[in-house]
Amino acid sequence: MSQLPEYEVVCLDKGNPDLFYESRSMSTLAGQLAQVIQTEGPVSQAVVFKRVTRAWGLSRVGIRIEAHLSALVPRNFARTNDVGTTFYWPEHANPSTWEGVRVPGIDTEARRSIDEIALEELGNAAVYILAQHGGTSRDGLAKAVCRLLGVTRTTAEAGARISQALTHGRVPSVAVVVDGSVHLRK
Repeated sequence: MSQLPEYEVVCLDKGNPDLFYESRSMSTLAGQLAQVIQTEGPVSQAVVFKRVTRAWGLSRVGIRIEAHLSALVPRNFARTNDVGTTFYWPEHANPSTWEGVRVPGIDTEARRSIDEIALEELGNAAVYILAQHGGTSRDGLAKAVCRLLGVTRTTAEAGARISQALTHGRVPSVAVVVDGSVHLRK
């Protein structure tokens, strides 16, 4: 099995929480947002905002913080929307052609929940597993994808998201579902 890259968690410089909303902090915040997206992308908006707010000593992302950070996300990053969740993509990545998969490393922060992983990456993980092990059932594939990506339990939500990933982006051109079995196209 070929080695997959590890999901890398960014380490941000600390900020003063008293200055979070000050105009002089805006360029620092925008830079930190860009740093998280470039390092961890594709990455969910929730994760991006959580990393930045924690660096500033703030414990949770409320409506006010979300609005403040949303206005500061640099516009040069591609965005996709998965059932109401925004994902930001690094500058070098095109969501429609991206073939990446990242596995968790030893850092517990590198463990992502199923809804923190873009459909494109879930689909790519499915294609990777099918290429390594051949065809399998939808349930078997969902379990294998969850195991590969470090998702601890294969819940109904996880199975549904992985099934959705099989019909999303580039995946339908390389994988097919027939009678509940998933395999690569010949």
